[in-house]
Amino acid sequence: MCDARSPLRQSLVRLWLAWLLSGLCLLGPGLSRADETALALIQKREDILRSQTNFGRYRMQLVRPTWERTLAFLSWDDVVRKRSFTRLLAPAKDKDTTFLKVGVNLWTYLPKLERDIKLPPSMMLNAWMGSDFTNDDMVKVASTIEDYTHQTVERQGAGSDEVVTIVSLPKPEAAVVWGKLQHRLTGAGMPLETAFYDEHGILVRRLLYARVQTFNGHSLPTHWTMLPADPAQRTELHIEHIEFNLEIPPAIFERSHLSRRGP
Repeated sequence: MCDARSPLRQSLVRLWLAWLLSGLCLLGPGLSRADETALALIQKREDILRSQTNFGRYRMQLVRPTWERTLAFLSWDDVVRKRSFTRLLAPAKDKDTTFLKVGVNLWTYLPKLERDIKLPPSMMLNAWMGSDFTNDDMVKVASTIEDYTHQTVERQGAGSDEVVTIVSLPKPEAAVVWGKLQHRLTGAGMPLETAFYDEHGILVRRLLYARVQTFNGHSLPTHWTMLPADPAQRTELHIEHIEFNLEIPPAIFERSHLSRRGP
């Protein structure tokens, strides 16, 4: 039997360690490149959906086993400065309900109460206006780019038919509500689906993207369907019109604007 302290054994251990380290060095850059590719695709996805600024008119349908409800609203989104403003147009009983997000702060104005309320972080997962979208979905307090790391896990097809699957995991210090996101998108970054998992890895819901349309040279999916775990219900979001990279008046994002009537 070879003594663990023998020169032969020590040489073999040194050789094995050298081989292991060289393998890790070769693997490391490959993983880094994969991460960079995944991040670049997620950035393209965000640019397609939001760009630097946008203003849109939306219609949302809540579909339940025994009833349906339709909302209409306008939304202003300043991605660079992390602020957004949303005003409901319909139904009549919710008209002029507004939402303002500045950084991580979120307020809502309720016309019936004639007052605005600051929503705590604990309400980010609450349903937005009773839909299957959350407050965080609609105002984007959490950032897919800044709060998650991204890794490509699968590529299928080639060219215009390529579909890429990317897993996004929250950074240790990020205050996010999901334990994992899994995106399916084209090789050009056009989103197809996002799956949302809780901290235990259980699938909670899926967001499907369809009906790509072009507005002033900018193409994006205009029909979004949120499918929760309960198969008997869903929420469909329709983008009726949207403009990108426009100058939004700063007054839109002032707290005093919450209680104003009209746009």
